Amino acid sequence: AMANGVTTRNFPNYGGSFSFDAVLPPEAGPPAGYEAITWSQSASQWRGQNGSVHKVWCPPGGSPGSVWGSSVYTDDSSMCGAAVHSGRIQAATGGGFRVIISAGLSRYMGTTRNGVTTSNFARFPGSFITTP
Repeated sequence: AMANGVTTRNFPNYGGSFSFDAVLPPEAGPPAGYEAITWSQSASQWRGQNGSVHKVWCPPGGSPGSVWGSSVYTDDSSMCGAAVHSGRIQAATGGGFRVIISAGLSRYMGTTRNGVTTSNFARFPGSFITTP
């Protein structure tokens, strides 16, 4: 079959496969239901609303800013920076993702992923994770 200039072929039994989730096109601006945010914006305004989900969109060409934690981030971290760190978006292209608010942790560990280095932090009152 041919789609988007790529021809695919049938293949008999194989041990693995993959697929792609829908990607939000950054050049189109935020899609309906997504809030445009800045690269420095944190999730602290939603502290305490544990379990709440917020759809946000980062513009192309951003700088990740300060981020504390890995997979679970302090709610004063850059949401866009955390999304790059977690592989949800790229700084050059931006894009949309979801933020889920959660309770604070007693410890956050920093790591380097996807070109973003995050920092360690001790106990903090609020957290968030990013999801597609």
